[in-house]
Amino acid sequence: MGILTSTDSAKKFSKLITDYGSVLSCVTYGVSLLMFMSLFHPLLWEKTYFSENALLPGLVKSDYNPGSKEVNRMYQSYTQRMEMTKPTGMSWIHSRLQSIGVDVYTQPFTFTRPGDTQSTNGSNVYGVIRAPRSCSTESIVIVVPTNTTHSDVSQGVNAGGVGLLLSLSQRIVRKNHWAKDIILLFSDHGLTGVRVWLEAYHGTSGKMLPAVAGAIQAAIGVELESETFGSIDIKYFGMESQLVNLDLFNTAVRLCKREQVLCTINNRPDSPHNLNNVDKIHYLMGTALSGLMTQAAGKITGVHSLFLPYHIEAITLTGVAAGDKQHGFTPVGRVLEGVMRSLNNLLERLHHSFFFYFLPSTDLYISIGMYTVPFVVLLLTPVIQLVKLWFQVTESRVGDRVCYSLPSVAGVIPTFLLCQLVGAAFYLCPGHVTGPSTILPTHLSLTLLSALLVSGLNRSAPLTPADWRVRKMFSILWYCVVLVNSFVHNYPLAWFVLIPTAPLVSFLPVPGGTRSTLLTLPLVLISPVVVLLGYCYVSHGTDVSDVYERAQSILHTAYVEYEEFNRHTYWLYCWVLYPLWLMFWGLHTSRVTRQCQPGPD
Repeated sequence: MGILTSTDSAKKFSKLITDYGSVLSCVTYGVSLLMFMSLFHPLLWEKTYFSENALLPGLVKSDYNPGSKEVNRMYQSYTQRMEMTKPTGMSWIHSRLQSIGVDVYTQPFTFTRPGDTQSTNGSNVYGVIRAPRSCSTESIVIVVPTNTTHSDVSQGVNAGGVGLLLSLSQRIVRKNHWAKDIILLFSDHGLTGVRVWLEAYHGTSGKMLPAVAGAIQAAIGVELESETFGSIDIKYFGMESQLVNLDLFNTAVRLCKREQVLCTINNRPDSPHNLNNVDKIHYLMGTALSGLMTQAAGKITGVHSLFLPYHIEAITLTGVAAGDKQHGFTPVGRVLEGVMRSLNNLLERLHHSFFFYFLPSTDLYISIGMYTVPFVVLLLTPVIQLVKLWFQVTESRVGDRVCYSLPSVAGVIPTFLLCQLVGAAFYLCPGHVTGPSTILPTHLSLTLLSALLVSGLNRSAPLTPADWRVRKMFSILWYCVVLVNSFVHNYPLAWFVLIPTAPLVSFLPVPGGTRSTLLTLPLVLISPVVVLLGYCYVSHGTDVSDVYERAQSILHTAYVEYEEFNRHTYWLYCWVLYPLWLMFWGLHTSRVTRQCQPGPD
């Protein structure tokens, strides 16, 4: 409190920041990088554990043990009917559920995808198995998309998932130990059918379902395209970096290991036992970074992603064909039954365990308490420069006296508003172009035009070094506000934005010198569209046409999923990240007078 009440302390603090602010920023940046890298050291990893004791995974005997040909027969029957017409396959599912005594309902719907002019018809089929031991106050959803054409998870017909759930439902309906309703959802058109069903179930679309069950406590997606698979990939990422409660993930992992089924995350198994300590750390670091990149993109990784915004804990079990040991349908059926039995034990929603974490393997985790500290230290790099600029623009000496005056930010407002208008143009342009083939050329053209426009605006009137520092101070303040909010909603994205950009925005010099010229290329390289092209270049090969097509597909998918599923990655790209970069680009290309020698930045 002394620094707030003592004039001498304030002067000392001001002198410390003004004289040594650049050194302190460099130190905090280096320390934060070391702290971030240390997160991947085994000493900071924790073994996963169950916080909700009521789950009791694996403590009951599994009842699911079908005949060797039962599921395969249903798999083949469904595949044959889907080869005829899709309505034939859905009607076959409806008749099969009716024959085993399930209350079956159909939900016809019509939708139009963004960019399309013609409507598409679909029909969801869902069955409700009422709990004999309760009064339909709670429910569990098992969702099987009949096809995954529009899902990033896989492509094709989910015949294995359909056959497995129909076989499992024959056992479920005969048991009287269920304390929650069981909803068996067979969604048409992949993710779209799930979205339509969820909106109708919760009454947000204005359309009602023929019948509903209790409040949904959890959901499990099943995607098995083939009759055999080598491993089960557990999908736990939601949109906008949402994560499932760690207890539900741990339940699926525990049951997979009990059934001796190899389970993976991000399509990567746990580290092989024959690796030495260094190679093991590198392998686990790769698994964790792969998950963080998926989170940062905010991608929809499965049908479970659509349940998480409704505060419904959900995962998707996806069969992966590759693997040394091939499994049939029975092990994954027993895993699915075990997860349902564990969820059936719950007395309240899952809330004890972590919702913020990242995983280097299926049995290790790093919690929010560990990865928040490096982010805060890293954020000090631009914050120290912000405080330093504040002292530079507010303090002035008159003889031996130090006077303080508030700076005017009126000159910043036109540039700020122009950057936001350019972001609005990015946001609105895909709705007026035809097809995905035009979205990337449009973004590239807007990037070039807006960069020239902002540069022209900032060079139209020369600035004094003091005015330039006021604009830099405002830009860094907005930069910090954006990243703090991004960290709350999508912490991997905040990490990946802050690490490369913090030194550039913090030490951006007054335009006109050699340092300023050298920083032109790094500023171009961190523009959002160039980062997207660079990511596609690194991850999808060096062929120019492949890189272009992949970048175009990512942009179009982000736009379509924003319009259809309310995934905000495209909104964030247009309204936040690009205007933020444009502000610093305008700052870098400003024209500054040399009437007085600029002080250190």
